[in-house]
Amino acid sequence: MVASNCNISYGGREIEIRNYEVLTNPGQRSLQWVAASGGQVPGGAVLGGQEPGRSLYICRAGYQNGVHPGKVVASNCNIGYGGKEIEIRNYEVLTTP
Repeated sequence: MVASNCNISYGGREIEIRNYEVLTNPGQRSLQWVAASGGQVPGGAVLGGQEPGRSLYICRAGYQNGVHPGKVVASNCNIGYGGKEIEIRNYEVLTTP
């Protein structure tokens, strides 16, 4: 979240979304981050959404002295940063063990 918006990466850009949902864990299921790279999606990965023809799994990656949420696309974790979509090869994927 940036200010009151949810910023996502899409189509090579960072896009501001004003209406969004936030992932919560009401049942207190065990969640963990698992290291991955090059498009890997470990078993138990949490599905974050859909785009035409593909499922999007939740990832996070370090960039510019921070850790940013994103989506696994092709060989990378794509994050939104500075108005652009940034592709990062080494990342972590949110999973349920």
